[in-house]
Amino acid sequence: SVYSRLTLNTNGVLQRLTWNYRTQEWVVYLNVPADNCDHYSLCHAYGSCIIGNSPVCGCLDKFVPKSQKDWDRADWSSGCVRKTPLDCQKGDGFLKYIGVKLPDTRNSSFNESMTLDECHKVCLDNCTCMAYANLDIRAGGSGCLLWFGDLVDIRQLPENGQDIYIRMASSELSTQDGSNRKKGEKIKIILPLLAGMLLVGLSLTLYVWKRKKKQKQKQQELLNREGRSLELIDAHMGDSCYLSEVLRSIHVALLCVQQSPEDRPSMSSVVLMLGGDGTLPQPKEPGFFTKRNLFFEAETSSSNNAAMSVNDISITQLDAR
Repeated sequence: SVYSRLTLNTNGVLQRLTWNYRTQEWVVYLNVPADNCDHYSLCHAYGSCIIGNSPVCGCLDKFVPKSQKDWDRADWSSGCVRKTPLDCQKGDGFLKYIGVKLPDTRNSSFNESMTLDECHKVCLDNCTCMAYANLDIRAGGSGCLLWFGDLVDIRQLPENGQDIYIRMASSELSTQDGSNRKKGEKIKIILPLLAGMLLVGLSLTLYVWKRKKKQKQKQQELLNREGRSLELIDAHMGDSCYLSEVLRSIHVALLCVQQSPEDRPSMSSVVLMLGGDGTLPQPKEPGFFTKRNLFFEAETSSSNNAAMSVNDISITQLDAR
């Protein structure tokens, strides 16, 4: 069996001690309060205690110290008050606070069968109702817990906290809703602008890339026509390659990028051209023009399909090697 005893020291701390048979001495098992925020109503009305903050007491959002001078001296006994006083006749609302230890329930009532929406309506219709919450948070929450009068003994919990809805003036809620609405409108405006700017940037990048590619192809064609194909070779490779092979490769490459697909050699022809020493046909205009030369294509097409035989019966045609 385990022997334990309770003691209340001069500081008001309740301790539970258990007897350790091995060391033959009493060992502290539990302290109440466990920390500074565990002291009852340390921050008083509408104040929230947060362990780790300095000072530990602060007012809930939309609340201010009732006496700023007292709070500056770390005297929180006056508690906090709303920035905007309630006006039940003009219509109040509720602001949600999450992750807290619920206030003292001395001035409260509960109903186990009501839903949270029904709880909201009951509290809203009663001007003396200051807050409401779920009675049981298990399985998504159930029941209704109502507070009447000031809320005391609230603390912020790092985990396993509950949600509470505190009565606020309608002007405070409309300010918050208006701020959220403005943020939403800004996002709706900014997102299309960003998408448009991104699209324009991509289009401009693609245009510049295509233009540089066309200019490079045109430069290669001009150099080849003027017999300056050697200028296409990288200066660092000039001494490490066979110029005849490089020139032949450039010539074949220009044949492969001609404007008309009918004029371009097949892959088998490309292999034969690169591996042989025969005379290569003169390349025509490469396909860097944006408009198609319909007359040129018609001429090429008709020349390719023309019969090479003396009579009209033969099917002999001219094909590239």
